[in-house]
Amino acid sequence: MGVRKPVEPPKCDPSHTHGTYCYHAHGCRCQSCRAANSNATNKASRKRTIRARNMDLLIRSRGAQRRLQALAVMGWGAVEIANRTGLTQNNLREIRAGVRPGCRARTHALISREYDLLWDKPATGRTASITRAVARRNGYVGPLHWDDIDSDTGPIDGLLDV
Repeated sequence: MGVRKPVEPPKCDPSHTHGTYCYHAHGCRCQSCRAANSNATNKASRKRTIRARNMDLLIRSRGAQRRLQALAVMGWGAVEIANRTGLTQNNLREIRAGVRPGCRARTHALISREYDLLWDKPATGRTASITRAVARRNGYVGPLHWDDIDSDTGPIDGLLDV
């Protein structure tokens, strides 16, 4: 850890307000500028910590599971979603299969973002055909079967998928 520098006299005109702006813009290291900067830095750090903790919270994975299943119906497999989100294939497969009743809020947010981008774009190619077949065999339903994918009690019956 570095050595703390002593408080310096103000470098700028004493008639203006000292604070974080003065600390950064003028390089003033008087007591009031240092205190203002320290408070602002601590406050920002606390906000980042709270935001990070909230993203690490475990939440129900039902919405993420339904999204992954609907994407599978559209041909988007765990490999493609993992490549797009940075999540692991195994994690996505377990969420999709319902093995994990909970997931991190961050994971849910990443899956939701990809779902919003891909729900109406069928995947193409050999792996997409295989993924669709697996989805059909497991009874997954597509994106159009949900009014509210997070809170509906069940899918809407009688709809055809793309």
